[in-house]
Amino acid sequence: MTLRLKAFLLIVLVLSALAAVLYKGADTVLSSSFSRLEQKEAQESLLRVKNIIQGDLVVLGSQVGDWASWDDAYDFVANGNQQFINKNILTASFVEIKTNLILFVNNSGSIVYEGWFDRKTNQISGGKVSMHRHLGPESRLLNLSYPSSSVTGIINLPEGPFMVAARPIVTTKRDAPIRGTLIMGRFIDNLEIDRLAKDARLLFNVYRVGDPYLTPELAAVQSDLAVKGAPLVKITGEHDLAVYDYLNDLYGKPSFIVKVIVPRQVMAEGEKAVGSYKLVIGVAVAVSVLLLGLLMSLFCFSRVLTLEKKSVLAWNRGELGDDLHLSSDDECGRIAATINEMLKSLRLFHQEAGNQDKELYRRFFEDAPGGFYVIDADGMLVKCNAAFARALGFDTVDAAISAKNIQLFPDDADRRSSLFASLSPGKQLVGKEVDFSCRFDKRLPTVQNLAGIFTPDGRLLQIEGSLLSSSDPVDPPREEVAEVAAAEDPDSLDLNDSENAVLVEPEEISESEETAESPDNLKP
Repeated sequence: MTLRLKAFLLIVLVLSALAAVLYKGADTVLSSSFSRLEQKEAQESLLRVKNIIQGDLVVLGSQVGDWASWDDAYDFVANGNQQFINKNILTASFVEIKTNLILFVNNSGSIVYEGWFDRKTNQISGGKVSMHRHLGPESRLLNLSYPSSSVTGIINLPEGPFMVAARPIVTTKRDAPIRGTLIMGRFIDNLEIDRLAKDARLLFNVYRVGDPYLTPELAAVQSDLAVKGAPLVKITGEHDLAVYDYLNDLYGKPSFIVKVIVPRQVMAEGEKAVGSYKLVIGVAVAVSVLLLGLLMSLFCFSRVLTLEKKSVLAWNRGELGDDLHLSSDDECGRIAATINEMLKSLRLFHQEAGNQDKELYRRFFEDAPGGFYVIDADGMLVKCNAAFARALGFDTVDAAISAKNIQLFPDDADRRSSLFASLSPGKQLVGKEVDFSCRFDKRLPTVQNLAGIFTPDGRLLQIEGSLLSSSDPVDPPREEVAEVAAAEDPDSLDLNDSENAVLVEPEEISESEETAESPDNLKP
């Protein structure tokens, strides 16, 4: 795995982890915030419904006040004349003031008139016993001491929740004693709830606590409200919330449960916002990954790749190349400087090692007991060691090289050419019998190993050879020895002087000397 790929994967990993944290934060923080807003909106909707019901009670109380402070009503509660009923308490009157009950009670607690209106059948009927239980001597509806007194509320009748309003019956000018009480009421039935729901722009309903016909859902809600004593919010359906709370009756007791349906618009908008936020995070992370990868490739890894390429050129298959030229004082520049120092040290080491190798080779070549030599493409001696020079009859290597007449097969150019033609790059001739010209115009038969040195295009430059065996070293003739001796000492004896000659017996001549001077070992 390349360094660039590792870095790219690390960037992806880190930014993915960051995106996961942001996603979790969006779900935890934003979703919980929108959930709280939704709860708050639900409670506000519940309060709005309660206020609308209370406002409807206020309107009902105002309508009762109009009838109660009326001279005709003041007279009617005293004498109960039928003319007042026929003229004023009509079906249209119930419809106009949207009421189900008109009840006149005098100061003694006796009912002067009680009329119930059924809005479904548009019929007026007599009294209901369930209402009479709320008209006792201690009833709040009848204990009105002042002309301005007013009582409104909801009472729990078996027929359903019932809104009532009561005002004292006085004259139009309100300057006479109170003669009784006027009570009007309205059932909170489906028709009333639909009318109020339009005003509230919310769906709601009101249920009686302890109603044996409550659904299991409402029975469970009733139990939860009894335990918690606070508004209860539950999810109902896919897109709505249901908020439940008690509604107190005329006597301040929680006798009703109001249920309000609130659309989950806040949460829907919140989910859209969270989704958009997550989408923005995803796009930002993707763009960041690509942008960071591109920037790191341009400004970081491009220099690393340049360093890699130049390092390969500086060290190519063990061969030292040029120094690395990489600008800028960063990590890559410092690595390049370090590599240059290493190259410098390696060059110095190679130079010293090469000098040592050359010296070692020179010593080995010159001091080796075997004969080694180098000849050119014409077979002329170019270089040799001391052993080979002695085999040719020379005392020193310089003498052998400077002779200029030492040649392979000196009298047989065809044989020499044939031998050279058999050489090829990488091939060695082993155990070849060859002749060399040597000192004193003699010939030295040898057995050698030979190898050619060639140019890149295959042309033969030189031949290296090593002696495997040869005749004994060439000795100079007696005449040359005498000449040399005479040159060194004029008083020395002349070998041609018979008077001064010393006869040496044949048995005193060593076997090696006979072999060295044997004519069989030399060729003319």
